[in-house]
Amino acid sequence: MKSYFMQGIIFLLATTLFIGCEDDDDPVAPPTDEGVYSFTISGDIEGNFSGEALFSSIEDSETGETGLALWLFTDDQNVDTGDNLWFIHLGDALPPEDTYPIGDFDDLEEDDPDPNQFYSVFMGYDDVTAIVWGESGSITVTNSTANEFNGTFSFSAEGIELETGEEISADFEGEFNAVSGPIVIPEN
Repeated sequence: MKSYFMQGIIFLLATTLFIGCEDDDDPVAPPTDEGVYSFTISGDIEGNFSGEALFSSIEDSETGETGLALWLFTDDQNVDTGDNLWFIHLGDALPPEDTYPIGDFDDLEEDDPDPNQFYSVFMGYDDVTAIVWGESGSITVTNSTANEFNGTFSFSAEGIELETGEEISADFEGEFNAVSGPIVIPEN
């Protein structure tokens, strides 16, 4: 049995290490246009979701590795509430327009990510209470510029329902029109 709690912790730690903190003395202006997304989940959990979409380049300060974080969220950039879908791409800070596979999240846990893939995790705290990790599928990038990152996705995921502890599987299908903006992980 996979350690779903541990995978969630590893993902949050990985994104926290990669995503730079904003300097309070030099604030970054928020984007003028909001990014948007919509997606549907079917399977053991179900729901229709929409909200804001941001993307940002990421860099590991220790290794210098770069990548991209795409965050689809419903609750004012709060990772502890709302419903959050993350995509991480390691290798290119701005992946070109193309179709990419959704990698098995276990590769991140084993510190063996493929730079030609995206990895995903959904953390639901409102409409559904679950954490699931992408296992297979694809994300198609249709527009990739410094200000916009757009596309569609379809993938299968496995995880755990938080209220019952039951292992679950789900399918995701959706689209995003993200804007560039700072992604800040709040300190607890």
